[in-house]
Amino acid sequence: MRSDVAFLCSPAIAGRLSGEPGSQSAADFVAAAMRNAGLQPAAGAGSYFQQIPLLEFEIDETESTLGWLLQKQPGLSTVFHPPGNFFCRFPKSAETEAGVVFAGYGITAPELHYDDYAGLNARGKFVLALAGEPQRERADSVFNGRGDTLYAGSYSKLRNAAKHGAAGLLLASGRSSARIRASSGKAIEPDVPEQALADEETGIPLVSIASHVADDLLRAAHKQRADLESRIDATLRPQSFELAGIRMTLDHRLLRSRAVSSVNIAASIEGSDPKLKSETVLVCAHYDHLGAAGGHYFPGANDNASGTAAVLELARAFAGSGVRPRRSLLFIVFGSEEEGLLGSFYYVRHPLRPLEETVAVLDLDMIGRDETPGPETDGRWHVPADTANALDPVGTHYSPDLRRAMEAANARVGLKLDFRLDADHSLDIMQRCDHYPFALEHIPAVWLFGGFHPEYHQVTDTPDRLNFTKMLKVTQLTMRLAWELANQEGRPKFILRPGPVKETA
Repeated sequence: MRSDVAFLCSPAIAGRLSGEPGSQSAADFVAAAMRNAGLQPAAGAGSYFQQIPLLEFEIDETESTLGWLLQKQPGLSTVFHPPGNFFCRFPKSAETEAGVVFAGYGITAPELHYDDYAGLNARGKFVLALAGEPQRERADSVFNGRGDTLYAGSYSKLRNAAKHGAAGLLLASGRSSARIRASSGKAIEPDVPEQALADEETGIPLVSIASHVADDLLRAAHKQRADLESRIDATLRPQSFELAGIRMTLDHRLLRSRAVSSVNIAASIEGSDPKLKSETVLVCAHYDHLGAAGGHYFPGANDNASGTAAVLELARAFAGSGVRPRRSLLFIVFGSEEEGLLGSFYYVRHPLRPLEETVAVLDLDMIGRDETPGPETDGRWHVPADTANALDPVGTHYSPDLRRAMEAANARVGLKLDFRLDADHSLDIMQRCDHYPFALEHIPAVWLFGGFHPEYHQVTDTPDRLNFTKMLKVTQLTMRLAWELANQEGRPKFILRPGPVKETA
């Protein structure tokens, strides 16, 4: 694993930025390692590469505008210019004028008896929705207490708006900590291009707007955002309505757009059981990172050379054992994660093995560092003094069966498993890794995560800072867990309405 990490972090690979030669070199390296391990190519036509068609684009922030017209007062409009007040990450130029409806948090959750779209006609209109979920500061909330459910993510809200025929989604920051493309204050900022899947599913723009923009818009309709939020929190009943007499205009312009591509690398070991071999345990990571900027490159040793190296070691170990589990194993290393989980979202839309036969997803990302206080954690949660043997899994809240299997596998490995991040919403953890698109499809999925550290997304995320002893133990845990899931009689269940999170094992 040290050797794999060293290559992936070498200057010649230049930070593995999606769509750039360094990323392809990393993908070639991963595919060669899988081939040398004796794994079968799993992307079709004898290839390890699943091609991901992308659009790379640059937004014209000078000419793009967002505004609205009060129809009862002709000629009176308000216009806002990005990046300070709104940001639209849409891969096509678009000029849209439509009415506006307020749809609370933009959530339809039948199992929670909650639907912001109940009785609301959103077809052909902009939907104004708040980020996050109702009752986000209440430990007793049916929306996973203070944690996030699948409905908190912006993609989930966008997909729901499109399902209801909306022309676009205006997502206000609400009371969450979401930022409107704010500078992080880092000494060297990565120059990551905007990318999107060429066959993006929803087909409508997502416009992130600042809280004061949402406030102004609601005031024009004689409503107060704080009052609407309080009513939803108190009753868990929608407060949705049409903003009568208001027309929203979005003029989204691009400076350039070009077709680029990335790849997922996939290899498999066929199961030995004639009946169960059609079922799959998926072991994954992502290999891309942030490229170079300011004369420096971002090595991405922990994010995510660590997870990529672990997947390669697992592939070698399973292939070299000479023993096949009952179910099939699929090893995937995703591309374009840093651009918005594009590789994993593409896979879910174009699966190489049936999603309904995918038993579980084990995602290894940032497994090589000890969690230490830094910009991501300060003011959000307490970091224990010693995390050298700690792992912070994310996602088993939706599958108690998967959590129990992980705890059983860990009994002989001895990591300290801390599940507190499933009960936290401050950093939108649930939606930040490649397990998330699978969870949206109700597949048991867990992100094996070693925790944040001050070098996250910095040029100082280098191999010498990794805790390889921890990496080894996380890899051993994953092997035991994958082996158990691939051989046990039953499958872990995905539960849409699980109980409260038990934070530690």
